[in-house]
Amino acid sequence: MKSLKKFALGFAVLFTMVLFVGCSSGDELTGRYQDTLDANVVYEFQQGGILAIETAGDSISTGCTYTIDEEAKRLHFVTQAPGGQEITRDASYAYDKDTKTLTITGDDGTQQTMTKID
Repeated sequence: MKSLKKFALGFAVLFTMVLFVGCSSGDELTGRYQDTLDANVVYEFQQGGILAIETAGDSISTGCTYTIDEEAKRLHFVTQAPGGQEITRDASYAYDKDTKTLTITGDDGTQQTMTKID
């Protein structure tokens, strides 16, 4: 009977660890995306809410962060302007897993489409 309890406890601990690892893997957008209008521009949505941008292979420090509401399909961006002013932008997004296409539509009506590259 003790070995059964130990097995059940061990299984419960293992299951909980797997659940936490699975949930902490990041949001559904984490990855690198190539701009469909300019192949030299790559956006990288990193874990921890950091958005990095590369252009022609050079990394650009934007100080941009994002938060995501996967249920509502909404993004909130915060960027530091050169003068130190904080700029925010809200947008909705759609991600097509089959074509690996991410479309971001700003609340101002602007739209950007990119394709996941890894």
